[in-house]
Amino acid sequence: MITAVSILEGARFACQGSGACCGGYVYGPIEDAVVRVVRAHRFTENGELLNGPADPFERTEIDGEFVRVLRRVDGRCVFLSRTNKCLIHQEISPEAKPGLCRAYPFNVALAPNGVAYVSLNMECAGFADGSHGTLLEDTLEEDLPVLLAMPTQRVPPRVAWAGGVTLDFESALAVEEAWLADLEAPDRAVAACVRDLCARWAEADLPAPGGGVAREGWLGEGWLGEGGLGEGGLGEGGLGEGWLGEGWLGGARAVAAPLIEAIRIVLGETVAVEQARGNLIDVALNRRGTDAAVAWLEGASPVLGTRAGDAGDALMRLQLRNVVFGKALHRAPTVGAGLGLEVAKLALGAVLAEQLAGGAPVTPHHVNEGLRTLNRCLRLSGLDELGEDAAASAEALACALGG
Repeated sequence: MITAVSILEGARFACQGSGACCGGYVYGPIEDAVVRVVRAHRFTENGELLNGPADPFERTEIDGEFVRVLRRVDGRCVFLSRTNKCLIHQEISPEAKPGLCRAYPFNVALAPNGVAYVSLNMECAGFADGSHGTLLEDTLEEDLPVLLAMPTQRVPPRVAWAGGVTLDFESALAVEEAWLADLEAPDRAVAACVRDLCARWAEADLPAPGGGVAREGWLGEGWLGEGGLGEGGLGEGGLGEGWLGEGWLGGARAVAAPLIEAIRIVLGETVAVEQARGNLIDVALNRRGTDAAVAWLEGASPVLGTRAGDAGDALMRLQLRNVVFGKALHRAPTVGAGLGLEVAKLALGAVLAEQLAGGAPVTPHHVNEGLRTLNRCLRLSGLDELGEDAAASAEALACALGG
């Protein structure tokens, strides 16, 4: 039961109309009321697809159940116009669109305390500009009933924090609130924020396997095996100023490598799968992600803060704020594993931003597209799909950064 709604403080959004959200996804289930309204309308554009004998809706299996979804052509929604505008929105009304389309790009997580946490989905292609739009608290009220009617993430009362250990939700929430305070500092480099997040995760009060609290040294001797990372595993001075740069050439880069390799393999395999399905949009996105992973493994280590400036760091902090506030880390096998995967996504997003810039200065739009690509290809709920060791590799990366 929802007892309150909480929106990320200061969050802003305005749709930029890129149409990128209308390709690659499976769009459903679609409400019967939407079907009736759409079928009663004669469209002036895409008429050969929407007004003819071909049904603009189809049925597909989602979570073991066959449901009605919007048909796609070459991966694009059949209602997407040649100018990347929604024809339902344009020719009928914004209110006639399916609920899932009206709700995008918002996520809802229902916590055990009854609070529905509303965050932004940074798979949106227009986020670099859209994040300067109107305050959500001023604009979301009208669409809130639609949003809350959509399937939501349910956060369990016990949170899987690290391998074999859990926290009650309120304790986890206290750590997350500290994380958000760290991320709200406008002049904090994303490198420092990442180290702080991992350190707070590592230092949380966790119940020891035999009872009591394992706060002191739960990451200490023996957690990563005899010797662990060693006293100097990250080199003198830890990660240094460039967590995406020289610092990653030490122990942390070595810890990250198995996870990045797993990402490279799975995204490469996904390219072939989506190619066979005719989903050209996801083919392109996964190919980008694969190329970024290959470049990272070959030594690419851009220091984002010096190449995309404060605006690039601000977008990455905003990514982390939405992940933390929206309880997305709870979708991963453990919060630590989710945190490690987010770090890997930031690293690959930085590499991809430079690749997209093609030698020109990296802009916030390049960073936006890099993050969008990695968010589309690598979801926290699918971390186990990267292989049986992926969660442990991701958690080890968080340890390396937080220890």
